[in-house]
Amino acid sequence: MNVAVFGATGTIGRALVERLRGDHEVVAVSRRPHPDEPGVRWVVADVGNPTAVRDAVDGIDVVYYLVHSLGNADFADRDRRGAGIIARAAEGAGVEQIVYLGGLAPADTELSEHLRSRHETEAVLRSGRVPVTAIGAAVVVGRGSAAFETIVALVDRLPAMVCPRWVSTPTQPIALEDIVGYLAGVGGLEAALDQSYQAGGPEVLTYRAMIE
Repeated sequence: MNVAVFGATGTIGRALVERLRGDHEVVAVSRRPHPDEPGVRWVVADVGNPTAVRDAVDGIDVVYYLVHSLGNADFADRDRRGAGIIARAAEGAGVEQIVYLGGLAPADTELSEHLRSRHETEAVLRSGRVPVTAIGAAVVVGRGSAAFETIVALVDRLPAMVCPRWVSTPTQPIALEDIVGYLAGVGGLEAALDQSYQAGGPEVLTYRAMIE
């Protein structure tokens, strides 16, 4: 298959590109140029640029969408816009599947602004005609993962801390290798089209327990 990975320079994106290369023709999409590698062609595209996105998905069978704008104050607006551009470009290019990595949260939980945005992004992706496979994940445990590195930094730097309320929130962390395996596994899988999956590791822990 011809696959495109948007967000290819992130922790999960880099690992996914490595997992897919060799088995597929991989287009790795980034906002900055990178030299091509064996089995991987790098292209420059910002998800907010419709023309660049259309060019990036031309001839692609499966699009992996791993992009989020959490570091920006208007991240929810940016993510909705980017998802809309991806959905329209994928439909126009005849893409067969979009694989989206979102957030993991129990159905009866009041969603944070971040998780609410993750669900909105999925809804926008599904507004087009291209089948979407969504995988929800919580904290990804692996070097470079933002949430995991935050926990590590707290433990390394603070001998003691006044705990905010969020440390009592339960979560279900998953290993980087496992989430990458799930993402790779659903790509091109007919049974996964238009499906949503919740991906977590074997333990449900609070953030306090992970810090401890």
